[in-house]
Amino acid sequence: MQRGLKAAGAAVLAVAMAALAGCSSGGGDSAQEGQDPATATGTLRVVVPNFSADNEGQAVFQGIVDIFHKTYPQMKVEPDFVPYDNLNQKISTALSAGSNYDVVSAGIGWVQPLADLGAIQSLTKLGVKTEDLEKTVYPAFVPPMKFDNDLYAVPIVANPRLLAYSKSAFTEAGLDPAKPPQSLAELREDAKKLTKRDAKGQLTRTGFDFWAPASNYRQQFVAFMGAKGGQMFDADGQPTFAARTRSSWSTRW
Repeated sequence: MQRGLKAAGAAVLAVAMAALAGCSSGGGDSAQEGQDPATATGTLRVVVPNFSADNEGQAVFQGIVDIFHKTYPQMKVEPDFVPYDNLNQKISTALSAGSNYDVVSAGIGWVQPLADLGAIQSLTKLGVKTEDLEKTVYPAFVPPMKFDNDLYAVPIVANPRLLAYSKSAFTEAGLDPAKPPQSLAELREDAKKLTKRDAKGQLTRTGFDFWAPASNYRQQFVAFMGAKGGQMFDADGQPTFAARTRSSWSTRW
């Protein structure tokens, strides 16, 4: 966790420098190139998804802010905690109004789309080196942070994704619950057998599902794809997969 927090501090610093060099949203003096960070003033607006009703997430965020303040003690950090389901709307509204946040905290599936839209800045152009990041976080976390060979984000939190299955459903479908699928090919075949439809052909049970609300479906998909070694974009920045809805994925499986 400490390795992750160190990386988080670097990420906030890099994005903050971009904002300070141009238009610090809080007014007052902003940092100029070569200025002592200890004398920099201004306010950074940060949008942060709030995952629970308790204060645990906010406490973690404050720990990151404390790291940032070791270098920029006079800078103010103004967080905007929003429910994850409203994060896309918050970012879109800010972009449309021309008042984008200085720092955006979002999921792994947001980096390339936001970079492609020009909604976030290249950290590489701000002096953050990929090789330095690779020394502070797990190497597998680095590729999803890049777009068009530039680094656009830094990971601060990692959590596992689990695949669960119903033993009773396996038995009902004629599958051995003691032998769950061990590959994507096996998962696909089992999913076909587990899928149920009514007399009209309507799905009543999907054979495989990411078990996520519509607003978070992409997040699960990207994590699942990455775990199998897949990439969202090729070397030319083009998508490597076809867009599919929940229903079409269910039908495919």
